[in-house]
Amino acid sequence: MLTSGEVLIHDNAHPHSAAVTKRLLDGFEWDVFDHPAYNPDLAPSDYHLFPELRKMLGGQSFRTDDALQDAVKNHLKSLAANFYEQEIAAVLEKLEANSGKIAKQQRHIDALVSENIKLNSRFLKWEFKQDDQEQDGR
Repeated sequence: MLTSGEVLIHDNAHPHSAAVTKRLLDGFEWDVFDHPAYNPDLAPSDYHLFPELRKMLGGQSFRTDDALQDAVKNHLKSLAANFYEQEIAAVLEKLEANSGKIAKQQRHIDALVSENIKLNSRFLKWEFKQDDQEQDGR
């Protein structure tokens, strides 16, 4: 069951910041810390560390924050270099796949812009032709 003394970290998404949610969390007597949007302290390239840390920390308890920090630092230092290399390679692979999609979308946008320019040019020519005809008719 939900009890007091828990700490919740979340962003400012509407469901998290709604009055009813705030009242509910106040009722549980939880400490609530907002995780700022676009926090530079946490990049997507760090996400691969969470399952590894969960596995390492599972079932353990620490008497002090310092003991927890030391355990995490020591574990991360003990990981083989290829653990990091594999994850960096996976991130690069995703970036390359996305860059192909972005290039395809850019070509589509370029084609739309080009078509729009042609249509605008035709319209302006038509508009000038209409103006010339009106002037000639006067």
